[in-house]
Amino acid sequence: MRTMLAAVLALALLAGCATTSEGGGSGAASSPPAASPTAGPDPVQVCVRQVAYWVGETLRAALDQGFDYQHMGLSGATYEVVRSLVAESRERGGLDAATPVLVATRAEEECRALHGPAPSGSADRGAGGWP
Repeated sequence: MRTMLAAVLALALLAGCATTSEGGGSGAASSPPAASPTAGPDPVQVCVRQVAYWVGETLRAALDQGFDYQHMGLSGATYEVVRSLVAESRERGGLDAATPVLVATRAEEECRALHGPAPSGSADRGAGGWP
């Protein structure tokens, strides 16, 4: 009896789904909503936020400092920016009041160099994915 009830419920559910996907049986064909084109995030600003975050985490010796660039979600080129800014910050005294300004300024410069407009005919320089 349970099996029969389950089969009837499954058929009713499938019939309801088929009716819904065919426009509800009203005879009027409905089209899916048009996708509006949206611009993705600015790769330079994404890079700056990632670099600033990981430099800060590394300098303050946070529990999750990232084990490698893949764990951090960075490209190889962006990881090199993080490493160079960590070294530069440590040379200037580590995590002090001037470091966030230094990191923000230098990250903007480096990320713009990595992700700014590429000359025509050149390969992508440091986009995400495999290096």
